[in-house]
Parts: sequence; C-alpha cells; structure tokens
Amino acid sequence: MRIKFRSVIYALLWILIIVSLQLSLALMEKKSLQQRSDKRMYKQYQGQESVKYKEHQKNRKIQERGQKGEDQESSNYFENDETSNSFEPSNPPVNLNQNEQPISDSLEDEDEPSNLYDYDKDGPTNLGSIEESNQNTFDALLRRKEVREDIAFINLCVDDGYLMHSLVLFHTLAKLGSRASFGIMTEGLSERSKMLLKELKIHVFEIERIKVPLHFASGSQIRDQKLFNKLRVWELSQFKKVVLLDSDIVVRANIDDLFIEFDEYTASPIIHGEEKISFYVHTPNFFNSSTKYLKADVKDKIVGQYGANSGVTVLRPSQKTFDHMMEILTQVKKRLCCPSQEFLYHYFLEFGNLTSLPFKYHYRCRKLIDLSLRDELDQTYRIYHFVEARKPWHHVIGKTKHSIAAMWWENRKELVGVIESLGFKDLELIK
Repeated sequence: MRIKFRSVIYALLWILIIVSLQLSLALMEKKSLQQRSDKRMYKQYQGQESVKYKEHQKNRKIQERGQKGEDQESSNYFENDETSNSFEPSNPPVNLNQNEQPISDSLEDEDEPSNLYDYDKDGPTNLGSIEESNQNTFDALLRRKEVREDIAFINLCVDDGYLMHSLVLFHTLAKLGSRASFGIMTEGLSERSKMLLKELKIHVFEIERIKVPLHFASGSQIRDQKLFNKLRVWELSQFKKVVLLDSDIVVRANIDDLFIEFDEYTASPIIHGEEKISFYVHTPNFFNSSTKYLKADVKDKIVGQYGANSGVTVLRPSQKTFDHMMEILTQVKKRLCCPSQEFLYHYFLEFGNLTSLPFKYHYRCRKLIDLSLRDELDQTYRIYHFVEARKPWHHVIGKTKHSIAAMWWENRKELVGVIESLGFKDLELIK
C-alpha cells in the first residue's frame, strides 16, 4: 500500500514538473514572438510611415479645397500665412548625430524605484547640452520676442505642487528659441504662483474640473477625473493650433515645426508591443455599440499603428469639438486605459482624423524597445517622455547618471535663479 502511495506521489510530482516546464516554455515563446513582432512591425513602420504621412497630407489638402469661407481660411492657415516663411526657430535644432558614443548599459544609478516598468538607469550618453545648441541665456523666458499669439504650447498643471515641473518645460522651450505662446491650464494654483507666471509671460487658463462617469473616478482613481481636464484644451479657441505637452517630458531641440507639419489629431502610437496606452480594439460605432469592447491582443498591438499616447499631441481648439466630446463621454461603458488618453484615441478614429506622430518627437520606454529603433532615436530624438514611475525630478542632482534627467536638473537650476531674481524666493516650489 505504501509503495502504491509513493508511486502516486512521485507521479503527481512528475506531472507538476512537466506542466511547469510547459508553462515556462509557453511564456518564453510568447515573449519571443512579441519581440520578433516588434522588430518586424518596426521595420514595416519605417517603410510605411512616410507613405502614411504623405497620404494624410494629400487627403487633408483635398478636404481643404472642398471647404469654403472661414473654415477654409482656418484650415489653410499654416500653408498660406504670409508670415510663415519667417516661422523659423531663432536657434535651429542641434546636429543630433554629432559626437555620439555607444550606449553603456552597465552604469549604475542610485536606488531603483519599486516599479521598474520602462525604467532606464543611464539613458543616452554624450548628447551635448542645450547650451551648446543655442545662444539664449538662462533668462530666456524673460527675453522672448516676436511671440506668436495664434499658436501655443499648453500644459495641464493641477496645483502649486506640480508648477515647477511645468516651468522647467517652458524654460527649456524658451531656451531653444520657440516663438509659440506658452500657457498653463489649472484649477488650483495660488495667487502668488499666478503672479510669477505673469512675470514669466506664461498665460494662465482657469478651468473647472470635468465631471466624468463614476467608473472613471471611483475610489483611488480620482486621478482619472483630473486627467480628463486635458480635454479643456479644445476650449482654447483663441489659438488656431495647440501642442499639448505633459510635464514629465524633456525637450532636446526646437519643436516649433510641430505646428507646421501636423494637424489634429496627432499623437504617438505604441513604441513597443507591451506599452499600455489602450485596452481595446477600435470597432465601428465604438461608443454606441451594444456589443462589449474587444480586448486587444498581440496581433492588434502593431508598433507604430496602435493606440495614441497623449503626452505630446497636436490639435486644433474648437468649442464645437469639446461639446461633442462631453456628449460622447457620457456613452462610455467602462474605464478606458489612462483613461482620457484612450478616449481621445477612439474619439478621433470614430469622428475625426488621427495621425501618427513620429517617435523622434515622443521617445520613451528606451529599455524595452527594439534595438534598431533605440539606436536610431538615441541619435535623433527631440523629446523624451519619462513614462516610467521615476520622473526626472526623482533623480538626485549631482548623482544621477541618467543623461536626460541630468539635463532636466540643469534647466531647473537655471530656472530657480530666474525666479529668485524676480523676487519670488518665498515660493515653496523652488525649495
């Protein structure tokens, strides 16, 4: 009896071992398939992206020729503006291929965060500082001239606790010679902070929090409710075109060309197959359909085509568009990914025109992307987005070996000098 019992136990153990091995092999195969898929899709993306953009431009011009009156004048503004020839950055972008060295993955940084999603310890090396790429000084925000009031870089800033991050962004844009207006949307800045923004020539737009369905803002997801305030940018109709930027991006070269080259709605698709910026596959009549949303799987997540990361977006403000968004928002059945981000993705696929932003304007997830894409973007990127849990301000100044975070801290140091020179030493945000 004992022998039979032992035999059964041994048999069960062997079965468990075999099942575990099969599961491990299956997971490894899935990961390998995803990596091969990313590589294949990126090569395909390289070949197709310019074709897709040319087709988009051709279709847009056909639509413009069919419009009349004020609408036509507005849509053709950036092609026919008599002053467009002078719309050149006062400081051209740095030669991004100069003095590049191989990337080292062996450098160790200070303590790693608990969430290592997309975490990159060192970043690209030897990129050259911003100071080498332009002639503007540390007080560039105060010395801006010939600023255009019809186009703007806009940032959402909830309260004083986030203001410094927004100011570093605008300080960098000013140093790089941007001629666009700067503006902050907020619902909670102090009067003292607003006085500082006035001195720095940054517009302040007071907004009310958008009311969203409860499944977007229940419990700890109150952040969802705040993020939906991004949609308020469509109400800034005094501008003909806007680029909406997140605070956790670092700009490396002048990006004013975004206003000329792209139209609504332009945002970056997934940069690798596991990037989580959209849960669901877009289907016709997505918001009104009686069927359930279809979860995206590996075959749907095509690099360079699927989803839209709203950290860098080009759009045309319109009160009509905003009002329609608010109407459609009430029809959403369940929480989307991120979630205003995925709402915009499906909204413009359904009702508007969605264009893919090239990755050089929205570099991210450096450690997870295909190596050929990483090598290319290390040389050419204009914007890096810290989508990981560890933001540039979480790095320790003077100790971090992450080249892009170090760049952010250098700009912050300069900005603090400007703020103090204006008599705002009392602000907590600079301490």
